[in-house]
Amino acid sequence: MASDRPAHKFGLLPLAADIAAIHRNFGFGKGVFRKAMDSVPSAWLMRNLPAIELIEKKGYNDHSFVRNLRLALRTLNTRIEPED
Repeated sequence: MASDRPAHKFGLLPLAADIAAIHRNFGFGKGVFRKAMDSVPSAWLMRNLPAIELIEKKGYNDHSFVRNLRLALRTLNTRIEPED
């Protein structure tokens, strides 16, 4: 993703709007993006669902502190790609 200046990426704004709409309509929690796919068909969502679900797994769990730390420090093997 091209950056206009460090830590600011205008190309992510459309993704942010989609993500906000999904959370507004479906709430927060594990499985929200998979549930949203039925009513919000989006190419970037379908392309990035595995990475999104890994992020959800990291954020919404009831594991021990050590397991949460291990999950948080694990890197994604994929990049989230915005729409072209």
